[in-house]
Amino acid sequence: MAVRPHKPLTVPWDDFVYHNLLQYGAVTGVALFGCHGNLVYSQGCLSDGRDKELWGQVKDLFTKLPPEEDHQVNRVLTIHVGQRSTSFRIYQMTESSAYGTTEKQRHGVVVCHLPLGILVAMHEERFPASKAVSVVENFCGLLRA
Repeated sequence: MAVRPHKPLTVPWDDFVYHNLLQYGAVTGVALFGCHGNLVYSQGCLSDGRDKELWGQVKDLFTKLPPEEDHQVNRVLTIHVGQRSTSFRIYQMTESSAYGTTEKQRHGVVVCHLPLGILVAMHEERFPASKAVSVVENFCGLLRA
């Protein structure tokens, strides 16, 4: 009896994103950019066709990191959703992630630097920010693996 070579199980991308990120209801919008700013995937409130504007803001977050003691900086990302623009103050940065919130903390954003791109995910106050950040970071951990 011949032994078949092991073939890794592949899951369609939409299913992978749903089962590892969207099913929890923590994220209201997600955009995944390739290394050169090409939009690879978007869903929810970040799929309105303004990806060039968003890429323009997030591309420098991880290439122009402040000195180590200044990782808690007041950088601002302005994200356009529909007819509105929302400003997110980045309250914490690491070498691979940035976390921001609106002034009244009704919305939050997590930006993750990945080996082959950048993921941006938005969440709302109806879902605890710490839980939303955890869901997004776990998803990004799968992408980094």
